[in-house]
Amino acid sequence: MSEETTIGDEAVVYDGKDIAVRAKLTPGVAFAVVVFSARNGHGRVNTTPARDLRGPGEEFMTKAGIPALFFTARWNHWWQSPEMFEAIEVIRSRGLLSGFSHVSTYGMSMGGYGALMYSAALGADRAIAVAPQYSLDSNVVAFETRWPEDRARLRFIYDDMDKGLIKSGEVIVMFDPFFPHDSAHISLLRRHRRLTELPVSFATHTVARAINDMGILSKSMAELLRGELNSRELQRRIRENRRKSPLILANFAHKIRRRDLGQATRLARAAVDAMEARFVRLPEYYRQDDTGADATRIAGQLARNLIDSGEPAEAIEVMDRWRPRLSDTGPTFDPLVARAMHALGDEAGALATIEGVIATARGSDLVNALLLGIQFLEKSNDVGAIKRFGSAYAERILQDENAATRFGLLLLRNKDEAAARRFFADCADGRNSPRRAAFVKRRVLGLARAGDLPGATALLDRLLPGERFCKDREEIRAALSKESGDVGEGRVATRPRSVVRPLVDRRADAELERKARDAYAAGNCGEALAALDQVLPHQRDKAGLWVLKARVLISLSDMEGAAEAAREAEKLGPSSGIVRALFKRLDLIFSRTG
Repeated sequence: MSEETTIGDEAVVYDGKDIAVRAKLTPGVAFAVVVFSARNGHGRVNTTPARDLRGPGEEFMTKAGIPALFFTARWNHWWQSPEMFEAIEVIRSRGLLSGFSHVSTYGMSMGGYGALMYSAALGADRAIAVAPQYSLDSNVVAFETRWPEDRARLRFIYDDMDKGLIKSGEVIVMFDPFFPHDSAHISLLRRHRRLTELPVSFATHTVARAINDMGILSKSMAELLRGELNSRELQRRIRENRRKSPLILANFAHKIRRRDLGQATRLARAAVDAMEARFVRLPEYYRQDDTGADATRIAGQLARNLIDSGEPAEAIEVMDRWRPRLSDTGPTFDPLVARAMHALGDEAGALATIEGVIATARGSDLVNALLLGIQFLEKSNDVGAIKRFGSAYAERILQDENAATRFGLLLLRNKDEAAARRFFADCADGRNSPRRAAFVKRRVLGLARAGDLPGATALLDRLLPGERFCKDREEIRAALSKESGDVGEGRVATRPRSVVRPLVDRRADAELERKARDAYAAGNCGEALAALDQVLPHQRDKAGLWVLKARVLISLSDMEGAAEAAREAEKLGPSSGIVRALFKRLDLIFSRTG
């Protein structure tokens, strides 16, 4: 260790416009840790001088008696800054880490990426990364759709994991194997070397928070960083304490909701009970931004499940209990309160509540509130309420193609063709997506039904131009020519009957399906695709297999193939929430790539 470093020394190692590095190193200890800061969720540039900064986890490291260097990113550059090489050269030239027998790098998310990418440059013999990324470069990880504002600003100057990752020593990664984004990054890391994997199932990207909920984070991480805890023992602790985490319980409940609403509701209730126990001990814990948002989501999830299970009164009681404890619950709770009131028969109160949400909501919250209000009106069919809603919120409805088309169809059902025409003809155009033709068909045929056939034809040519949509245009023109009322909204495709086949084939297909799912879960997408290509010719009527194929192809960056598989799934299960979520994911990718 450099003679400049003394016991308890807090030194500024580097202070730049992109990064700041502080040292808090203690002699006489065999190990040291280099900590990388996580992404700043606020997105602001940190201009605080390095001497006044507190490094990532500095208070924890000091309390645990762990000598450490702290890399703080002043903005979300994902360590793509020439200042990184300058800072590492300062560390080398001063010999700040040379006196330690063992050096570990450590970080979470963006910090985990940094801990892996610069582990070799820092001479580490161990890297510990929590929910890390392999890269953020769209050319390398086409499946990654998070943090678009960061990617737009970045120029990747050091993003080669083969060079950055240590070749010997241990690489520990903690992640949720059921969270597709993060597990896809881990799959890419496996190409370079063997990893020590610590799965934290159903934690999503918030692995550290989930472990903190279990009450084992501080002790376990301190022991792990000091080299006193092996990965097997940490995995045992996680398994034993996972039911204490509201995040894990709630995420598991969300995962199984469509298969087993009853079990999902029981798990969601257990998640809220776990929050209750923590609130009694630490009432301020859920007043923080991140933990408060999680608590709002978890309580809202239980309320949603209760409403769908026929218990709207209990759902309202849950939200009433948690609303005073949390901040900014309105966007999540108020639409659910409206749904519960509607389920209890208070249609006027439900509509009034959702109108209150519409008055203040923005973006996707506004669209969802409008759609919920339209759904209430579709069920009540109150002509006066429909007219008043359309008059009050016409301009907002017209900003979203889906909401405008649905409201236009509602007006058509009530024989108000003149008012309906405006919502079909004048609304904002939707984005390009794999389901673009279906949206256009509904809108164009609605305008024709409203009595404007020339306008419908012109609208079709404008919304679906060029050779790409030639087949779709011809289909819609054929529907227009029929001029029959049952064509306008389209008919839901019925599921084809399964072909009766020998039992031995069914068993073989079941084995192939299991092989495909296991391979995808393990990140072996090529193997999963091969198994799916064998089973799908015999099982074309299974929507779940088409959904799985779409996900595999997304991981393999074959977006056109994924869109085609998603369309096959939609034919078999058009109302499936899984299919809708799949198209939403594809919509994000298509909108990003144009």
